[in-house]
Amino acid sequence: MKFEVLIDTKTSTLNMSINIIKRPSTDSTKLCYTFKWGRGKGRRLKAGLYTHIKPKNQVERNHNKEVLAIPDMKKSQLILEFQATG
Repeated sequence: MKFEVLIDTKTSTLNMSINIIKRPSTDSTKLCYTFKWGRGKGRRLKAGLYTHIKPKNQVERNHNKEVLAIPDMKKSQLILEFQATG
């Protein structure tokens, strides 16, 4: 999965921190993950990942276990991408 992020070079620094935000879906059955590195426009990136809040079967439990490892990997990819462009 490739990220396309617009970077404002005036405000981007190499010492930035990227936070992983968990937000419940509208029906409160899943948690959606978002990357956030500021308050301005274009400072949030939807990760496209979700976990079930209350998994009902083994398939949903396995999905949660697999997905929980991915946000940290994507976060490190974003940091490397920012350092390469800035």
